[in-house]
Amino acid sequence: MDNKGYGNIPSTLYECITFIVHALPIRSVPTFIELLIVAMITRAGFVTEATLKIHGELEQSPEHQRLCLTRAALREGKTQLGNNLQAARECSLEPLRKVGVEAILCLPVLYNGDSYGVLSIFSPTPYSFVEDEVKLMEELARDLAFGITNLRTGSERDRTGGGHCR
Repeated sequence: MDNKGYGNIPSTLYECITFIVHALPIRSVPTFIELLIVAMITRAGFVTEATLKIHGELEQSPEHQRLCLTRAALREGKTQLGNNLQAARECSLEPLRKVGVEAILCLPVLYNGDSYGVLSIFSPTPYSFVEDEVKLMEELARDLAFGITNLRTGSERDRTGGGHCR
């Protein structure tokens, strides 16, 4: 996947989605949005494909490995915010900027010391993550980690037969 010239994708995608949503009957909008999100973020989704391609390119740089916000969120267990990629000269983020990313929020997904990964949110607008939104997203990441923990605990209990009354 060649990522040159794709900087206008976020705004074009927004315009297309807005057009379609306005054309649909109101009762159909939630289903459309759900299908759209699934198409974008599943393993075969186009957003996942593009993100993995770009991150794969960045990972080749030892400098990026040292300064990567996602790695820092995992390593430190703390939220990392890059609210203006244009000003972030300490690390080459040009591949992200080429596809329209101007701000990144990386949230560790942690519960009771267990790390499940990082929730990374990309924005086409610099300074798009304000303090209240960051706090809300941190709460979402904690809730996600709690949910993962409960699912794993339930699966383990079901596997061992400990969840059945006799």
